[in-house]
Formats: sequence, structure tokens, C-alpha cells
Amino acid sequence: MAVSIKVSVYTNGDDAFVAWAPSDFIAGCPGFLLERGRKVGATEKIEPVENRVGFTKDRPKSGDHRPSDVWPFQRFNWTDHAADVGNVVRYRVTAMISAAPGKPLIKGVSSDWTDWKTLATDAGGGFSCYFNRGLVLSQFVARYMAKNRLTPAAFKKSLQTNGDAKFRAFLEGDLGLRMVGLTQGAGDELHAALYELGDATLETALIGLGPRLRLILANGSDKSGDGNKAARKNLNDHGIATIDRMLKSKGLGHNKFVVVSRDDVPEMVWTGSTNWSTTGLCTQVNNGLLIEDRDVAAHFRKHWDLLKDASPPKTDPANFTPALMADNDGPKTFAIGSARATVWFTRTSNGADMDALREVVTSARHAVLFLMFTPGKQGLHMLAGQRAKEKGMYVRGVVSTLSADEGGTEQNFLDIDLVSSDRTFTPDRYAVAQPQGLDAPLGP
Repeated sequence: MAVSIKVSVYTNGDDAFVAWAPSDFIAGCPGFLLERGRKVGATEKIEPVENRVGFTKDRPKSGDHRPSDVWPFQRFNWTDHAADVGNVVRYRVTAMISAAPGKPLIKGVSSDWTDWKTLATDAGGGFSCYFNRGLVLSQFVARYMAKNRLTPAAFKKSLQTNGDAKFRAFLEGDLGLRMVGLTQGAGDELHAALYELGDATLETALIGLGPRLRLILANGSDKSGDGNKAARKNLNDHGIATIDRMLKSKGLGHNKFVVVSRDDVPEMVWTGSTNWSTTGLCTQVNNGLLIEDRDVAAHFRKHWDLLKDASPPKTDPANFTPALMADNDGPKTFAIGSARATVWFTRTSNGADMDALREVVTSARHAVLFLMFTPGKQGLHMLAGQRAKEKGMYVRGVVSTLSADEGGTEQNFLDIDLVSSDRTFTPDRYAVAQPQGLDAPLGP
């Protein structure tokens, strides 16, 4: 039976993930050509996807790249970052064959073209997802810093001051565009509850709303007591009277949501992992979720009012009022299009949110995929690890924990634990490269 290659492609806002598998061993195949077909008007442009991993004989340097018919992909999947929102693309994979030592590679068996895929932030049913490219711990950024003779401190300052607007826009991706766009709807009113605020572009956009903005601003995570002091003053000086949620030992004001209303009717809500700061936008990998549903937006708006009532003046201790806790303890489920979504707020008084998460993991029938940061010794990763031992379950997960030096307080180590249904891993510990960076560049 002839060898064939099967290809699948999955897209999000601005990336296409392509995975392929040959039906059998292909003799003399050092790798694969990946071709992208992109619709351009009424025509199609076909081009090889570039590969950045070359052969030893070519003595590749960091940053080198060549078409994948010259440097074929020596793997079975690739994320195509050269596709952008709005692009319509499809892919084909061809085995490259080494006919003789020193001779150019020739094409072997090819897959069929995949179906056309449109890259879009709209996930359907009133949900839209946005992502950034905050991969600053990457060789791409290291080369940029070296080329522009930037120290890490100068690089961070250039992002804060928008010194290189084009490069900052690349790091922000569609996430940054949409966050600024939330502030630009004519006549829209915004009720926001934020944990961190610290970015000139975002602050200017919020100030531009004037009286149409109502902002609950927490004190962030700064040990000084108010990590948002500068942003708070900037907004106050420009006529935005912030509602200050200053929590101390009672918890974090970790909210990151914005309710958008028109004519005082909540229309949509923005949430997700992203803090409204330069760090959140540009130097961390983050996401944003826009839900265009009046019932969900009204629910978040009700919670905003409860947060406001639980945020007395700075002279009094902020607290979690009985009304706020009751709302946290009473999650609500909504039908949004063909989906069902349950909205939780924390903290809860009875651990019901964690019980619900355990139920999600326990009820999985086929697979559990997860990423967790510092879940603690009895976190959900333990339950996922138990499920990994079950026959027929596919489990993959990563648990990362920042740890201190022995006897120290600095978090200088990163402990990584990989959980898998078909392999056993020994936990790894890595020394963290602190913000001053490395004197010598990493190899390719």
C-alpha cells in the first residue's frame, strides 16, 4: 500500500497550527515541505513556509531561515505565525527525499490540500477570543534588543513610552487593538474593575472616555501598598474619579473585567487573563474574551455594583461584604447561542468554585489538558494525575511553580512538573534568568 500523509489545521485569531502524519515510514526522508496557500483577491498565492532550523552542514546562525523545501521541517507539526486575522489559508505537506549525499532534496509523496480556513477572532455564538505575542523570553526579542543595543531596562522603557510603536504593536497583537477599541465606541459607557493599571496608551484611552467611565481600581500586588499609585493619580488629575478598592491581607482585588453599555443597557463584557498594563499587554502571554450577551453583561454589571459597595474610602478597610460573598457563592449559568456558560466570581466562602472545577476534571470522558501556575500541593493537578492512570484517558499538563533559594526569599528557581497519561516525568528545576539577562547570546 502506498504511503500517504494526513494533515489537519486549526486556527485561532492570528495563528494556524498544522499537524501531519505519514501512514508509514518514508525512506530517505529528512523532513517535510509545508506549503501555504493564501487567497489574494480572486487568486491564490502558494508559498513554502519558512523554517528556522537548518542542517548542521549549513552552519545555521541564530535568526537564519530558509524555505522548507530547502530546510524541511524535521517534525510533525508547526505553528504558522505568518498568517494573520482575516487571512484565508490552506496547507499541503510533502515529504522531501534525499536521493544521494550532497545532492539537492527532491519532492516525494504529498498530502492533499486541507480545507480553507479563515483566521478570525470571532469564535461564534457571541464569543470572541484575542491573544497577544508577549514572548519576550525568546530569541526573536533577544535579536531585536541586540540589533537596537537595548538593555532589558531600556527595552521595557521603550515599550512603556511606545518608543518603537511597530514592535510594540507586534507584541500586543489583536489583544491590544481590541482593548483600546473597547474605549472608542461612540456613546458607550464603561464600568471597569481592574487589578493593575499602568500603561500610557491604555490610560490615555480610558481618560478619553471622561464621565462615560466608571472605574474600580484595586491596589495591585506592589508591596508598597498601591501598585497603581501613578496610574490612579494620572486618571484623577484628568478628571476620572476612581473608586479605590484597597485590599490588604483580606485578598486580592484581582478583577479584570469591563462592562460596555449603551443607553445604560449592558451589551457586552470583556474579561480574560490580561492586566491593563504594559507588562500584561507586551511581556506576558495573555488572552482576552469578549462576550456579547446582554444577560451575561448585566450579571457582570450587578457584580460591579457589589464591588463598588464593598470598596469604602481609603481611610476604611476594604472588605468582602455579605452581599458580595453571596454573589460569589451563587454562580449563574447562561445559555449563549448553542453554548452554556457558568460565571463564577471569587473568593467563595465555601470552596464551591474549586468543587466545581474538580467536577469538571472528574466528569471528563476522553481527555484532560491543563496549564497551572503554583496550584499548591493539593491542587487540581493531583486529581488530573490520578485520571492519567485510567485506561483510555488522554491527559497532558504542565505545572510550574516559582521557588525561593534555600533560606532565601528571592524566587530564583522554576519547578516544572509534566503530567501525562502515557509517560512518567521526573520534575525539573531550572534556575531563572533574572531581568538583567545573559551576557552571551544563546545558540540557535
